[in-house]
Amino acid sequence: RTLRAATELDPSLVAMLEQLSIAPTALVRANLLSVSAIAGAGDAALRTAIGPDAAAALQDAVRLTAVTPRELEVASARLTIGERLGAGSFGTVHAVTLDGERLALKRVSLAGLPPAQRDETLRAATREVRALIRLVHLYIVRLYGVVVDEQGSVGMLLELAPRGSLRDLLDSSPAEVVGREAVQMELAANVASAMAFLHAQTPPVLHHDLKSGNVLVFVTAAGALQAKLTDFGLSITASGSTLASTMRASGGTVAYQAPEQFDDTFTAASEVYAFAVIVWELLHGGRPWVGKTAAVIMRAVDRGQRPAITA
Repeated sequence: RTLRAATELDPSLVAMLEQLSIAPTALVRANLLSVSAIAGAGDAALRTAIGPDAAAALQDAVRLTAVTPRELEVASARLTIGERLGAGSFGTVHAVTLDGERLALKRVSLAGLPPAQRDETLRAATREVRALIRLVHLYIVRLYGVVVDEQGSVGMLLELAPRGSLRDLLDSSPAEVVGREAVQMELAANVASAMAFLHAQTPPVLHHDLKSGNVLVFVTAAGALQAKLTDFGLSITASGSTLASTMRASGGTVAYQAPEQFDDTFTAASEVYAFAVIVWELLHGGRPWVGKTAAVIMRAVDRGQRPAITA
């Protein structure tokens, strides 16, 4: 009976159901026979057909299918999950092994979120996937695949940064960077090259949350440190074709924000300001505005104050 039901479904939907371990029979009875039919089905109809948990997982997978080529989808069963590398408001990052290669799995958590927040989290995940598919550059972290068959999360398989983020490196081993001009120049040049690439797109792409925590540190074959940009969940495309274009959008991290961002105005010049803060971190090793609240930082920056240069 299940086999007969599967033959009535669109093959791409069958593959998706197999990944999610959802039996196709109920979808056939509800006349939901294709990915497009699932996308157009109401939440209540889908929950009635296959239950709330399966409906949520299937809807998430269908939404990601719109921006994720099938060849990038990786079944979770192929992964060997290793140690947790980090966690944040987005979810967790784990080291994983895929076909003998060590990668990082960034899991964006969807479990337990109210509908509006769930939708916004999915939009951020799809923005990041879309950006990484399009923006292939030596100094931008590479996307290896997307995991859409885990209930409660969307996963992105990324290059594994052996040294973590630039902020991690400066916190744990500042002597590897501070006072070493060649290393500082190389890391700053890597970030600047990635920024120039993003801003040269038509229309320009703005990262929107440029900071040392979103700069990953790799080691080249020659043993040199190398920086790559990551975390494009807040990335936006500037309207128009010039770098003078602006977007009204909240987001980002206050310590790296230019004054105009406090009014939700974001420009390519705003990212140059954030880059300057990263250069300050490379020089000093410390955290910008450490110990200051967001309100205090905003007042200081509005008055023209900047992190002090002491070296």
